[in-house]
Amino acid sequence: MKKLMIVAAVAALVSAVKAATLTPIDCVEDPEPGSCDIQVFKLTASGKTVQDIETSSASYKAVSNLKVTKGALAFFYDEGCAEEGACCYTEAALFATLKNGKVTRKVAVEGLEIGKWSIFGKNFEAKVRDYLHDMKKGSSTKVESDLFISGEDLEVVDYEEDAIDEISIWASAFGQMTAKLSKGKAGNDAYCDPEDDPGCVLSFVPGTYKGWFVGQRALISDGWCFNCQCGEYDIFGGTWTAVFQAKYNTVDGAQRVAFGKVLFGGDDDED
Repeated sequence: MKKLMIVAAVAALVSAVKAATLTPIDCVEDPEPGSCDIQVFKLTASGKTVQDIETSSASYKAVSNLKVTKGALAFFYDEGCAEEGACCYTEAALFATLKNGKVTRKVAVEGLEIGKWSIFGKNFEAKVRDYLHDMKKGSSTKVESDLFISGEDLEVVDYEEDAIDEISIWASAFGQMTAKLSKGKAGNDAYCDPEDDPGCVLSFVPGTYKGWFVGQRALISDGWCFNCQCGEYDIFGGTWTAVFQAKYNTVDGAQRVAFGKVLFGGDDDED
């Protein structure tokens, strides 16, 4: 099975990961089943798209602002992967209070693919890759991270208008994670021994990601074009920021981030 991220690990450490945690692991033999959380991020975005303008004297298509001041991303874990003791994330959903020009909508997009979510960098090589020997018990370090999310021909559901649009979108971002090694059992050794100290577990907490998005949506009205075949779609693009929300780990929690107390369906939220 394809894993989201690969780090050197041993079975004794993996078997200790029974609490909900974001813990990328390598394939190991006979790991214990783990418990994975939905990962929720607060989302804001700003960009441009187009909008039909209607006045008393004319109607035309014009460039307009595109904003998400309250939104959320929910990352869903792979259930088969979780049964094998790993938390890897393959799909995401977007919930957003979206403003296009003067029009505000509460929307959702499901079925987004998490194409890449990885860690790397100077601290990763110096400490995390061989954390058993390079990280002291109870220590933490920041590592660099990248993220790529995309989806083609996905439905955009407008909750309040009961309307459905269709978009394709591609989004990339860069950020950080915090890698933290638990203290394990008390002892004189500052570093972990997986045989004597199986409670010594490496876990990760996402931070803030900032990046860019681009996409296409259904054509609202056409014009003239200078490419050889006019594209039967309109475009949008801009920048976005996602901030990890440790407080929430459900779909309802993600909707609360995006919509406040108004929920439009999901699972029971006990946050």
